[in-house]
Amino acid sequence: MAVALGRRRSFGPAAAVVGEPTELRIVRRRRGRLNGRALLGGVLVAVAGLGLFAGYSGAHSDHRILFVVAAHDLQPGQRLTASDLTTQPMQLPSGLAGAEAFRTLSALEGAVVVAPLDAGELVQVSDIVAAADAPAAAELSFSIDAGRAVAGTLQAGETVSVLATYGTGPQAVTMVVVSLAHVVSVSRSVTTLGAQSQEEVTLGLGAPADVLALTNAVDAGQVELVRTSSGIGMPGPYSAGTASTTAGPKP
Repeated sequence: MAVALGRRRSFGPAAAVVGEPTELRIVRRRRGRLNGRALLGGVLVAVAGLGLFAGYSGAHSDHRILFVVAAHDLQPGQRLTASDLTTQPMQLPSGLAGAEAFRTLSALEGAVVVAPLDAGELVQVSDIVAAADAPAAAELSFSIDAGRAVAGTLQAGETVSVLATYGTGPQAVTMVVVSLAHVVSVSRSVTTLGAQSQEEVTLGLGAPADVLALTNAVDAGQVELVRTSSGIGMPGPYSAGTASTTAGPKP
């Protein structure tokens, strides 16, 4: 920017003649140089502003993820379909979200419920038997004394072998009728005075032959459930008469 300034003349004897043009001097304003320190400060202020904005946005954004929950009340023994499940947004601890919960409905279709679930409750690994492990052929229910079902301690989701004893005394024969079955559900009845506690056990069976063998055992024999993780092999029948002869005391 330029400013024109008039130089004052004295009024003494050497005063200029009136009308003589005034001498002009051009004064220019200096432009300030860009200071590196000031530039750095501006950058820091801008970065701080962006950080505050990002923090505010993050604090007010929704970090919840969709997880599978029960669409309605579910009972043990129920085989899941798409209509039994839905999703809800949740924010879960990393350990629970990564290993115990489900994010897709398809991962649970065909699975069997082994623990009661209320509507809207998160479905966890411990609540179901996965479809790949769930029995595909049939389910069979029967009553049994709690003392013959691992003292009444069986829980849904466990696996058992089923033994049956036919006959009494020396003619009694015990055999494995089902090597491996899944416990779908267990319901316990109230124990009355002088009576043994009864349980209603539902087993999932993997083959039609197992259904026939267990049905016959329940009707004609004395059934015993044995908790096992891999099943009991199929040895020959155990005869009480043979055992007493071979294992008895020597003369």
